[in-house]
Amino acid sequence: MNKKYDSVGSEYNLTDGINVKYIDNKYFENTIYYFQEKYIVNIYSTYTGKLIYDNKLNQIFIDSGTVGIGLYGNFIPSEDFRVMIISINLELFKEKREKDQLILSLYEMLIALYEQGEIVVKNPEIEKIMREIYMPHKNIENEYQQIKLMELILFLSVYKEENQKSCSQNQIILAKEVCEFLLSNMEKHYTIENLSKIFHVSQTQLKNSFKRVYGEPIYSYIRIRKMKTAAGLIEENAYNITELAGLFGYDNGSKFAKAFKEVNGYTPRDYRKKMILKSIDECLISS
Repeated sequence: MNKKYDSVGSEYNLTDGINVKYIDNKYFENTIYYFQEKYIVNIYSTYTGKLIYDNKLNQIFIDSGTVGIGLYGNFIPSEDFRVMIISINLELFKEKREKDQLILSLYEMLIALYEQGEIVVKNPEIEKIMREIYMPHKNIENEYQQIKLMELILFLSVYKEENQKSCSQNQIILAKEVCEFLLSNMEKHYTIENLSKIFHVSQTQLKNSFKRVYGEPIYSYIRIRKMKTAAGLIEENAYNITELAGLFGYDNGSKFAKAFKEVNGYTPRDYRKKMILKSIDECLISS
């Protein structure tokens, strides 16, 4: 983890004219609005969780690894998330461009991005660069991040809008209602046919809306949420493994253990042992 991400909403200056800010769901729990600032290019990257970006014309689903430029409007969190925002002041770049050919080239690329307006890109190469900016090498953090930022600007300058995921308001409402319903009834199993009847929509509409908003098929997404919730209950030592299986709709302990391991990397019993050992270590350190 980047050591600069040490507090909610932390922000620092990378170099003259470039600020980096980290935001997560503890920083804002509901909608936040970003407005257009003159001669400022904002580059957003989501690392965990999901956001819905609403620019009043349409709504775009932004998931992990997505990079957005020039996004000004409402950001609506759909679950736990972490975002890095790089803000670049074009006026300061303008002052430096006469002295440095590289800065001049970067300035021209940034101006093109600024004038192009809203861009949403999901590309493995760009995603990799953003992750390297987010988790730089120790001892050379600032220099490394500056080089990677130049690389990012170069890549973004040649990419057009791609893989943009727009969601209608009806899709978002339907997906959220289905998600809330399933998470409120974790001990029960509903088929797609059951759900389509409950929410009075076709099975195709149901599946497409949910995947568009949450980025996963219904059962895959809900299973992950169930197993993450189960892990939290194990940490609290609130239930035994058999009781947990029943709470999440499993009448077979081995099937529950298999699903738990696929999501959390451990069987429920091994996860409980891990938490006990962690608790003992923390007590020894504090004593």
